[in-house]
Amino acid sequence: MGQTILISAGTVALGLGIMGVFVPLLPTVPFVLLAAACYARSSPRLHHALRNGRTFGPMVRDWEEYRSVSRKTKRIASGLIALSFGATVTFFIDDPYLRMALIAMALVLLAMVIRLPTREARQATEESGA
Repeated sequence: MGQTILISAGTVALGLGIMGVFVPLLPTVPFVLLAAACYARSSPRLHHALRNGRTFGPMVRDWEEYRSVSRKTKRIASGLIALSFGATVTFFIDDPYLRMALIAMALVLLAMVIRLPTREARQATEESGA
């Protein structure tokens, strides 16, 4: 029973992560990492497929091995947040209060992405013995 629930939760989380690539307010990285955690506890086959997939595999491996993400992942995530929110605020929103709310949300999301540990920085810290 627990295995079925974890596989279902992982599949829903992965679906939300995939949607997050296209929908500005849905964060991709946390949902994909949640899916990986659910699959790791319930289905070695699904976990292996996600971990070794071309799209999300590098992100999952970085998180599982180093508890961090690569600079490239952070740059892509930050760029997509800026692009999607910027386009939405510029071309689709007329209400100044809604614009300010969306800009505030974008800044919060950017702060969350920036605060994620960076793989390269974490490796350097571990190698120096700190």
